[in-house]
Amino acid sequence: MNISSVIIYANNEVNLQNLADNVAKIDFCEVIAAQEGKIVATIQTDTLDQELGAFKSMQALNGVSDVAMIYSYQDLDEQIEAANNNDIESIMQKIDDEPEIKNIKYGGHLKI
Repeated sequence: MNISSVIIYANNEVNLQNLADNVAKIDFCEVIAAQEGKIVATIQTDTLDQELGAFKSMQALNGVSDVAMIYSYQDLDEQIEAANNNDIESIMQKIDDEPEIKNIKYGGHLKI
């Protein structure tokens, strides 16, 4: 589970309530307050990719000047358990023993 809070800064010429309504339409987002050119919202997702997607959707809204993440929490227990159960020593030994770097193939998924 990922929970974040953000402040969305609106352009001066935008209707703040309309912008808040558009933010509320983004999956995983809830508007908490909107006043004085700022919107406070939360993002609650199952994955980091969903959280980043919601954040980028906010940034892309017409009338948004900036979005600042104020708080972010990720429940990393599953990832920590998977990392702890990795046989990293064996993997590193295989890499060290391989004389040709071209024979080493990456099989993961980069999330940038």
